[in-house]
Amino acid sequence: AYLVRSILEHAQFGGKDLGHGFALVAGLFISELGRSISFAVIWAINYESGIRVRGGALSLIFKKILRLRSLKDKSVGELVNLCANDGQRLFDATILGGLILGGPLIATAAIVYCVHLIGPAALVGLSVFILFYPFQVLVSRLTSHFRRKCIVITDKRVRMMNEVLTCAKLIKMYAWEKSFAKTISGIRSDERSILEKSAYVQSVSIAATPLVPIVAAVLTFIVHAQTGNDLTAAQVYTLVTVLYSTCYYIGAFPYAVRALSEFRVSCERVKVIHVVVNKD
Repeated sequence: AYLVRSILEHAQFGGKDLGHGFALVAGLFISELGRSISFAVIWAINYESGIRVRGGALSLIFKKILRLRSLKDKSVGELVNLCANDGQRLFDATILGGLILGGPLIATAAIVYCVHLIGPAALVGLSVFILFYPFQVLVSRLTSHFRRKCIVITDKRVRMMNEVLTCAKLIKMYAWEKSFAKTISGIRSDERSILEKSAYVQSVSIAATPLVPIVAAVLTFIVHAQTGNDLTAAQVYTLVTVLYSTCYYIGAFPYAVRALSEFRVSCERVKVIHVVVNKD
């Protein structure tokens, strides 16, 4: 953002010093290249860490299952679902969860620089970013709520399918196919209903994210103009650059919140196996 402002001011005031102009352009190219490389490195580290976390967690779960003397109220289908479904949630949380840390840091840096750029009027627009975080907390709570309800139904469906496959001959013998198919369809319908509600909540969060920098920029320009201040091209484009530089972390925030919410639910389910092992 600083380099963009310097380039615009250099062009605005004539730009006779070509060496200085080329240095600013080269600096902007190097900074963007470094940003792209650092993003690639971060994602590579995240994926490697996610694979290690999932592998370690599944190994731990498998070892604990081998120590069980009896499944008690747990079915084989539930244990399979625990390894397959919840293991993937641990993987997603490791990849996306760390992105939640960048949002507050980038937002703080944006507030400081924007106030330095155009004055206190920037605080009005940047308050939109601050208000966006309580909204994401609400989304996180709703996601966790739907996740808990859905996983219970998923376990029930997997348990039912396991019973159907185990007792297939008996079901065929007594012609219970339609009855079991109707029961499984009903369970699946309930599961789909909860998944749709969760998807609607997540869609609202994702759709609202791109609007945050736009609303922040519009409010900032309105307040700045209404207070009798002038806006230069360098200030406008620099402010827009700063706000959109925060858009990546704000855009990743809903996915990180969802991943961490599902991670918490998955950890609670893994703890159940741990408690059962300790009791045995």
